[in-house]
Amino acid sequence: MLRKKVNVQLLEIDTNYINMIVLLFLTGSIPAEIGNLKRLQILSIIRGNLKGYVPQAIFNMSSLKLVALYGNNLFGILFPDIYTSLHNLEELYLSENRFTGQLPPSLWRLKKLRKIGLSDNKFIGSIPSEVANLTQLTHLYLGSNRLTGMLLLSACI
Repeated sequence: MLRKKVNVQLLEIDTNYINMIVLLFLTGSIPAEIGNLKRLQILSIIRGNLKGYVPQAIFNMSSLKLVALYGNNLFGILFPDIYTSLHNLEELYLSENRFTGQLPPSLWRLKKLRKIGLSDNKFIGSIPSEVANLTQLTHLYLGSNRLTGMLLLSACI
């Protein structure tokens, strides 16, 4: 495991059998080419200074089980159908960014989701009743957004 601080200009790992990427304090933007890592199961880029949009390619990576991009400066709208390929996703952490718009409807169709962290963004709208479809869900973090309405406790029990 690499533990020293290095000044990596290019990280090329696309033809290996790497199933996990954990990067701390990374700056810049997420390259769309990350979507070429078809076997990637864990993508964790946290507490960095990442800026810009999350590439659509990440949301087509069907082998992903965990996506952790919290504590960055990522922004934009999470498009309605971006999650349709992430059928193996178990944990999603996008907290502490600047995402806007409504919570994507396709998010609530990911049956394996156990943990969702979307707090400290600028999401608007209501928390949909479809959250009850996530029968494996144990943790749901939505605080510090601009969400309105009610969440029925019966949907969470």
